[in-house]
Amino acid sequence: MRGGTVQVNWHDAQPVLTLDFHPRTGALATGGADHDIKLWLLKSGESEKQLPTVLYQNSLSYHCTAVNVLRFSPSGDYIASGADGGELVIWKLHLTDDSQSWKVHKTLLFHRKDVLDLEWSPNGESLISGSVDNSCIIWDVNKGLVRQMLDAHLHYVQGVAWDPLGHYVASLSSDRTCRIYANRTQSKHKGGEKLNYVCQHVLTKSDPQNFDHSKVRKSHLFHDETLPSFFRRLAWSPDGTFLIVPAGTYKYSCSSGTINTAYVLSRSDLSRPAMQLSQTSKPIVVVRFCPVLFALRGSNSAGFFKLPYRVIFGLATLNSLYIYDTESMPPIAIFAGLHYAAITDIAWSSDAKYVSLSSRDGYCTIIEFEKGELGEPLSTFYLLFRVSMIHVVQIFKSWDWDLYTKSSIGTLPINVVYAWAKILNSFHLFDLFHHSRRWHLPRSPLVYTLKLSCSISEFVDVTGLLAVPAASLVWLSMDISIVLLESPMPCAPIRCESSRVLAIFWSALSCLRCCSSSHESSSSSRCLLHPNLSRTVVLSI
Repeated sequence: MRGGTVQVNWHDAQPVLTLDFHPRTGALATGGADHDIKLWLLKSGESEKQLPTVLYQNSLSYHCTAVNVLRFSPSGDYIASGADGGELVIWKLHLTDDSQSWKVHKTLLFHRKDVLDLEWSPNGESLISGSVDNSCIIWDVNKGLVRQMLDAHLHYVQGVAWDPLGHYVASLSSDRTCRIYANRTQSKHKGGEKLNYVCQHVLTKSDPQNFDHSKVRKSHLFHDETLPSFFRRLAWSPDGTFLIVPAGTYKYSCSSGTINTAYVLSRSDLSRPAMQLSQTSKPIVVVRFCPVLFALRGSNSAGFFKLPYRVIFGLATLNSLYIYDTESMPPIAIFAGLHYAAITDIAWSSDAKYVSLSSRDGYCTIIEFEKGELGEPLSTFYLLFRVSMIHVVQIFKSWDWDLYTKSSIGTLPINVVYAWAKILNSFHLFDLFHHSRRWHLPRSPLVYTLKLSCSISEFVDVTGLLAVPAASLVWLSMDISIVLLESPMPCAPIRCESSRVLAIFWSALSCLRCCSSSHESSSSSRCLLHPNLSRTVVLSI
């Protein structure tokens, strides 16, 4: 890796408060106290010792105050920017044959004071913002309206995060609390669903460990309002399995001093921290995840996370950057002494080649990783698959099985399959088609078809994951059916643990692999290894 502080006039020597990478082009957007958003192109250094360079593209001028936060939408077609005074602006990308430009699309008006943080929903239709007015607002971006206000905090809301699976939002405030909201959707009279995020957990204090029982008292989990930063940017992992919350404090005993840390919350139990990351000399103010998942390098026996892949993320203190890998407990890299003033934000490029920092000293740091330095990246399809499967597990675990134990034989599979398909559709990976009801077959199975709707480039990702020969693309692009059968015992509830669900889906993918590799370039619709299936994978749940 190589990198350092890039000595260019980023924002007229004014503090740089935020930055983000475009998910497709890799352009870097920065926002600062000069009221402008600036776009930059990154260029790799020509020699091994040369730092990456930036080339100025253009400025987006509309805000009248300092720009505290900006984020590209998941599609890259929009920018949301929040500023002092409650300004919240949506910019839209306009493309022509030979140029592109960003223009103001909507202004979202409701916050009374400075907007400090924001994040898009996974589908890009909503966003959440946090403000000095002590509130979080969930916005409908298309209509420019408030969908819901969350006003339970008693002080500035300095960080917000939207669960990539769409079920939770989280906020962190200088009132020393982190709030986790769960979506309890409500039906609308005119069709569709209405968002209804309800506070499920409030993290504020914990019982210190190793204390004398006679002196046990709860200690605060987070720094108070004297923290010398306006930002406490928390973040979810890209697969949604855990949330990392900065600005943490911890005491090992009543007599020990307070140490700085960040807390890791597991999705399986968001009511309390599952672990804390190694202590730092300065408070942690920003967390940002690398959007790419990487293959394991070892057995992962020493890691706490126990994931089948590696997740990489960065923690920024007021003066340093720590890069962590879920396969190892200590950080894999530490960058210190980069800036003369507090770090304000972190951004990762979509290909994990660059990580960048912004600072109140008016400069940005860019760190470039060599190809393969962070490990072997997994395909985009793999991430989508993992995220969708976590959704499926949630549905199976939260389903009211007793309600359907004595119901008609077909009710449960219909609801489960439609819920499954709705989730997969949200990631534009599958389309659901009601194929048929074949009541004459054994055990009265309900047959549905999940039709692949991937683009050619996504098929390449699929073949990369499954190690399928490229010649099989012709066959893979044909319709592939997955038949979901009900429980073998009539009227018995379907009970599926996460390992079982994953095993079922991996079996389907394995079947696709063996079928396609046996076909090579053949366009036959009959599977040679499974002649009775005829391009159909039967999953008996």
